[in-house]
Amino acid sequence: MGADKKSIFGWLRTASEVPAFILFFAFTITETTTYNFAIFRSCYVDFGYDKSICEELGTGNANNYTEQIEEEVQPYANMILMVQEMITQVAPAMIVLVLGPWSDQHGRRPVLIVNMIGFCLGGIVAIIVASIESLSAWYFMGCSLLIALFGGVTPFLTAIICYISDITTEKNRGFRMGVFEGVMAAGTLIGTVLTSYIFALGGYITIYSLATVCFFLAFFFNLFVMVESRQFAENKTVRTNICSPKNFKDMVHTVFKKRENGLTLAVILIMITSTIARFIGHADVSVFYLFLRKKLDWDMEKYTLYKTFRDLLRIIVTVIGITILHKKMRIREAPLILVSAALTFASMLLQAWASADWHIYVAGVIRSLGGILAPMIRSLLSKMVTQEETGKLFSVTVALESLVLLGGIPLYTLVYNNTLDTEPGAFNFITGALYFLLVICIGIVLVVQKFLVKENIFLEDQKEPILDKKVSNEISNQA
Repeated sequence: MGADKKSIFGWLRTASEVPAFILFFAFTITETTTYNFAIFRSCYVDFGYDKSICEELGTGNANNYTEQIEEEVQPYANMILMVQEMITQVAPAMIVLVLGPWSDQHGRRPVLIVNMIGFCLGGIVAIIVASIESLSAWYFMGCSLLIALFGGVTPFLTAIICYISDITTEKNRGFRMGVFEGVMAAGTLIGTVLTSYIFALGGYITIYSLATVCFFLAFFFNLFVMVESRQFAENKTVRTNICSPKNFKDMVHTVFKKRENGLTLAVILIMITSTIARFIGHADVSVFYLFLRKKLDWDMEKYTLYKTFRDLLRIIVTVIGITILHKKMRIREAPLILVSAALTFASMLLQAWASADWHIYVAGVIRSLGGILAPMIRSLLSKMVTQEETGKLFSVTVALESLVLLGGIPLYTLVYNNTLDTEPGAFNFITGALYFLLVICIGIVLVVQKFLVKENIFLEDQKEPILDKKVSNEISNQA
């Protein structure tokens, strides 16, 4: 029994999935709630409509009058959400460029801990804004600013991905990345299922209070449980400054340095693929729920039901896809990325032309294989460089993703606001075109793999894990 406890606690010491699950649960319960909050406070505070009328927006009790009010308020609320999204992308995009190389030398845990502090402070501000009814939704920018200044989601994900790369071998990295993706999806799923019930129990204050508790739990887990994945010689005295110009030079060199058999081209294309995938997955977040409200008269309950179905199916397909196709059948990452992107492209076309609820559900079924996209891209990218270069490469990639999102969020908001009365689903065609571009990029990578790489670098050969015996013994002793 004692050995089992040691084994379990030893696993927890490197279980980066635990804080990821907690955080994505918190992100999910606040996401849709914040969309509704922006519309409600814009209607009530900024436009001056009666509070009881504004509370009916987006519910089953809506009528022609409230629908007219919502059409007036939605573009204004979209602007608030757009600014909020941009704040949470600009600073993190800059921060991640210095934190990635710095974490290669000084460790991943400090990055994770500082990020958690920002989430905790942001959660406290959200509770305050929700508690004071006279405050406009614009005051939520204070929450976004705090989260962004301490890092935000972008550096957090970069640090977690690098952490997983540190503690895995090339053979099991793709599977572990898939587990990480599945855990995030599980947190999202559970959050989606519970959001409407939690909101019904206590409204906005309860939602933001629960999210803040989750942020503190993740913070304490990182602070007291998780072990550092990067190990350094005890006598190492040289410490690189976090903003050293050498860090930026090394990052550029890591991306563009000459590699054999066309691998430089492959690395760049995979980075572009990752950027497109992130853009697609996040740029339309602020308008998708609004699109469903406008086009199909969905309320939060309907949206929650659909999102639960989609996320559950995504988890199942991701687990089956990675376990059977990648781990058991040993199908390489690139072909899986190609198939996933092609199917998702088809789903976006169906979603754009949707005129009934079942169209959205069918599109969700087709898109479910998209769950393997991110872990396979990360796994493939990590195998193209050395462990010492992982932080640099992922930092550049994630920074590019964030910077591209800066243009994507206003683009989708602009397209949606200008097609609101004619074709609210027009933004889906942009997403579909980008998936087609992703297919082209990964197709070129497959050509490089087939014709230029003499030795098959995509086979998962067993290698010693980076988390060495010294660290493993240290974990066991502490357990």
